[in-house]
Amino acid sequence: MKILSSATIFSVSDIDASLHFYKEVISGKDYFRFGDYAGILLGSVEIHLAGPSVPLKKTQGQGSIYVFCEGVDEAYHEIVSKGANVVVPIANQDYSMRDFVIQDPDGNLITLGQEIDQDGRLIIKQN
Repeated sequence: MKILSSATIFSVSDIDASLHFYKEVISGKDYFRFGDYAGILLGSVEIHLAGPSVPLKKTQGQGSIYVFCEGVDEAYHEIVSKGANVVVPIANQDYSMRDFVIQDPDGNLITLGQEIDQDGRLIIKQN
């Protein structure tokens, strides 16, 4: 087996409201939609949204994802300005990350973070 990628699946109560949040508030891009199931891309990260009619789903608001990014401070200010529900404000963490946590309309948690060095400076990865 060769693993290629993965996707986090969030159960949501209203697919249209969730798509609006992921596209307008955190700048996700449409990937696909099949009725009450849709995919959003955040860079190379896939988030799938399963609406109420999708079988075999878990309780809404029980999911979480950690998204590694660059420009975390800019992302924080942009997302906050768009009205996101901030659960944990941006801060440097003991685990060598600068991150923040927001909540989608159903309570699923999205953490965005950027690696920091031992002096708390943001690390920018070279490609």
